[in-house]
Amino acid sequence: MERATHILVECPELIASVRVGVLDALAPLEGSVCEVRFRETRRIERQDIQWCDILVCVRGSETLTQQVVSETKRHGRLVFYFLDDDLLHLPEDSLSRAYFDDGDHQKALRDILGQSDGLWGVNEEIRTLYLPLCGTQRWICSRVPARVRTRPAAGAGPGPVKVLYAGSTDHQNMVREILAPAVQAVIEQCGDRVDFTFLGPDPQIAGCGQVHHRAFFDDHGQYRAFVEDGGFQIGLAPVRPGQFYQCKYYNKFVEYTSIGAVGIYTDSPLYRQIVVDGENGLLSGNAPEDWARSIVRLVEQPGLRERCRQAAESVLDDRFRPEAVSRELLAQIPEIQWYRAPAVSLRDISMRDLGLCFYMDRVRYLLRRYHLLAVPIVVAKAIKKIAKWLLRSICHHVQRIF
Repeated sequence: MERATHILVECPELIASVRVGVLDALAPLEGSVCEVRFRETRRIERQDIQWCDILVCVRGSETLTQQVVSETKRHGRLVFYFLDDDLLHLPEDSLSRAYFDDGDHQKALRDILGQSDGLWGVNEEIRTLYLPLCGTQRWICSRVPARVRTRPAAGAGPGPVKVLYAGSTDHQNMVREILAPAVQAVIEQCGDRVDFTFLGPDPQIAGCGQVHHRAFFDDHGQYRAFVEDGGFQIGLAPVRPGQFYQCKYYNKFVEYTSIGAVGIYTDSPLYRQIVVDGENGLLSGNAPEDWARSIVRLVEQPGLRERCRQAAESVLDDRFRPEAVSRELLAQIPEIQWYRAPAVSLRDISMRDLGLCFYMDRVRYLLRRYHLLAVPIVVAKAIKKIAKWLLRSICHHVQRIF
């Protein structure tokens, strides 16, 4: 029996872009069409390259990834680059800007794109900006798969209307400039009829029992459990108007709808791709008073909230079901079904110690940025890594005993 196509997905970490954008899109094809393996870049071994037919590089922009891609291509494997952010044009206030501007990251990103057999994205703006940089002018566009939760959404019963903002700490300035004053205005008008949770950025609204903040979850499963069980009825999704932000994906529509929450979104080209104002969500101007007005509208009109929720869930069910997303992906990348890379022996695969390279790159970055102040940072990170290793070893030993 002929084996399935082997797909290796790599990224420095198992971030949401990997899990939701790539692994979830491939999941319905696993077993019958392909086998999928994820590896953190620093943990890729020669056996992984020998095993794979297709490499999916997710947001790769490091010399480590560049080495993996070059060796993979040298042995006849296909490489597809998945990109869901405009990494070459990060805004000045982005917390990731210093890292991506450092060293050879932009050069590495361009080189990886130049070796790619196709660009896989979720927004046509990415195609416009990045496809010209690809070695093969081939564009693959997919949606992020999602399912509507089966539990009924929270209705208009007793208790406050629960509002959620979930996002990266990169958006902290925007949250404090736009949402924080809007939330304060809503509380003044609605009182205890509304309750806010900020997951990720801290809005810095002190002394208010109706505003809660917690750090973002490192574990995606814990994050999903928190938002699914939170009974949230409204989700907030502001976005800046600049080009960088319009290259993103309207993932907040998918996330909020999947947990039964009605979204309020910045009125922008990004969200106008999927949101019809007043039908499956609200589109808002980006001034604090615009956001306050939109939030109050949904708080005070449970009927509108319910109609928007049902319409958004219909969109998700019709267009974002995992099986439909995977079928569309397979139609665009038929190699997922039939491509087999040439056999190669392990001794012919040239690989450096990627783990060592990874940590040396991180140390060099810290030294370039912080100079002598980097020494205690490096020591602290090393102690933390050693402590985690010791804890894992002790737990493994205890499990073996019992």
